[in-house]
Amino acid sequence: MPEMIEVHRVTGEDCFIVRAFAPSPSDLERIVDVLGRFAAVTTSVVLSSESPKPIDRQGQAKEDNRTQVHLNTNNLAAID
Repeated sequence: MPEMIEVHRVTGEDCFIVRAFAPSPSDLERIVDVLGRFAAVTTSVVLSSESPKPIDRQGQAKEDNRTQVHLNTNNLAAID
């Protein structure tokens, strides 16, 4: 299915998390109907997302200098 952007096999009550592009409720219904042939389906709609933070090789969050510079630039522009 081309609408499926990501598929993750997970532990817990659900077996998979699928991220799909559904521009309309009828598109979502079609995707759910197709997946429902194989197992029970639950859906969630993402209302907003934060950008992922970069991590180093040890798994620690790194400071994103691009964001810091961008914020500093906005602050300087506001002062002028």
